[in-house]
Formats: sequence, C-alpha cells, structure tokens
Amino acid sequence: MKKLILVLIVIIISTGAASSQISPGSIKVEFRNEVLGGKVFTIMFCKKDNMVKFSRSENGKTFTTLIDYSANKYYDLIEDKGIKGNKYNSINYTNISGMWHILYNGLNETVRGWEHLPGQQTVAGRMCDVYDSGKPSVGGAKMQYFFYGDIMLKMEKLGHLIEAVSVDDAPVFADDEFAIPEGVTWLFEY
Repeated sequence: MKKLILVLIVIIISTGAASSQISPGSIKVEFRNEVLGGKVFTIMFCKKDNMVKFSRSENGKTFTTLIDYSANKYYDLIEDKGIKGNKYNSINYTNISGMWHILYNGLNETVRGWEHLPGQQTVAGRMCDVYDSGKPSVGGAKMQYFFYGDIMLKMEKLGHLIEAVSVDDAPVFADDEFAIPEGVTWLFEY
C-alpha cells in the first residue's frame, strides 16, 4: 500500500511539473486556419525557450496569448481601441491549446490513446509524425494531427483545417516580442 501511495504521489508531482515546462529552443510558425470553407485567417506562433506567443488579427482586432513558462503564468490580450486582458496564475496547456486549436508542447495526458500512424508526411517542408485521435468529430470523421517534434504543424478533420504554411527553425525576435504591452486594462486575474 505504501508503494502504491508513493507511486501516486510521484505521478501527481510529475503531471504538475510537466504542465509548467517546455522544451528549449526557438521556432516561428505561420498557420492557415479555415473552418467549414468560410473565412480563412492566419495564426502566428512564436516560441523562444520559456516564452510562447500566439496571435491573430481579425476585423481590426488582435488576439494574443503570451505564455511565460519560467513564471508559470499566461495572459490573454485583445487589442481593439486599447488593450484589455486576463492574467492566469498557472499555465493550463489543455485550455490554451483548445482555444488556439494548436498543440504546441507535445501530446499530454488528455490525448492518450491516439494512434501513431506508420510513416511520416511532409508539412511546410518538415517531416511530421502523424496521429489519429481515434475520436469521431463532425460527421463521424476522425481527426489527424501532424507533429514536427513537439509542435503540431497540421490538424485536419471534416470541415476544419489548420496547416503550417511556413516554419522558421532559427527565428530572430525583437527584444519586446514576448513583452506584455504597456497600458493593458486587466479585467480578471485567475
């Protein structure tokens, strides 16, 4: 019984630590996102060691998520005649990847059971491992995910496609690329 409790404690600690860590290195990916043949928009993903940034613009508004793995915090920002935002006091990988529909830190416990398909496929010039979620989505179609290391470069399911159109494995970022803009009106802190 003591061994079982010790194993459970180690699993709980490992799971918590995994959510606040990210693999080192830098990358910049531009994604094309199209839902049901409708409006197409671009999502920019930038990563530099412990910092991650998602952004997209639509109808004069810019949506950004800044993630600081070294502080275990993230921020959602909306810029539209001023900047409003929410602060989060711990990183929730499942929520962030669900909001942007891009898995950027590998597979986690929520996607256990995905089938790793044989062979690889090329997306934006990068060889990717392909996974089938095994879960039916719209119309019973399954979802497939294409990973370049820990970063999803493509997700396809019936009526929804997210695909990398460019990948920069050695980006040079401006000094303030991952900085929280000045003058944010903070709406909530969680």
